[in-house]
Amino acid sequence: MGKVHRYYYECEPWTPASWQRCYEQTRFSEYTAERELAIIEQLIVPGPDDVILDAGCGYGRLAERFLSRGASVIGVDISRKMITYCNRELQGDFAGAVADIENLPFHDGSFNKIVCVGVLVHVESPQRAIREFARVLKPGGIFVTVNNNLLLLYYSLFHSLRFFVADWVRRLLGRPRRRYVIRYRSPFWYANLVEEAGLQVEKIRGDTFIGVLKIRQFTLFPPEFSLPWFQRLDRLAAKAPYKYFTFASYICARRM
Repeated sequence: MGKVHRYYYECEPWTPASWQRCYEQTRFSEYTAERELAIIEQLIVPGPDDVILDAGCGYGRLAERFLSRGASVIGVDISRKMITYCNRELQGDFAGAVADIENLPFHDGSFNKIVCVGVLVHVESPQRAIREFARVLKPGGIFVTVNNNLLLLYYSLFHSLRFFVADWVRRLLGRPRRRYVIRYRSPFWYANLVEEAGLQVEKIRGDTFIGVLKIRQFTLFPPEFSLPWFQRLDRLAAKAPYKYFTFASYICARRM
């Protein structure tokens, strides 16, 4: 397990229950979670003939949706708790395994579709992970990755400041410095990595302008009365240039 993975385990409550609460605690979180699922479904179009790799599957939120569409799903996660939960709770053609996405335990061309949501920001080498995805993707297969967006400035600056202050406090207390858990990048940075791995980027799009500000187990959303205004604003999220400045960037690519 890499250093960034260790740090993430130490500083975040990474359990199925904690992530379920994160996605279901407010109308905002339910809205953003469902919007994410809908966009990924539009890009990946899961069906009965698909064998999908859910890389960093967590508690199976995406896998459950793909399974409901008749797809076969292989889920991998670095957390044994997550995989144990998925293997116990998910119904359908699902198999989960503890694995590092930078060193996938699969043969070349094993999957016709791969989804990696919110994971590349935490790994030691996103470049190596994307090369692994390209290796296990079949020719003609689709790869979708979703990542926190550097260009939503109030969000990325808030979290960068959060980590800076936490590190400063640790130094004052005489504790060793820790590495940052999230590395913010622009959609163009991810698109470049995807193409360097030999995949062809077909689409870049955004999701929502709602930035989720998270401090350990606490997640801060705007006041709920403002949700209808954000929903109207989010209609712009699929269009240029607005799609480059949303909460997360979606890169959809194909292996030619």
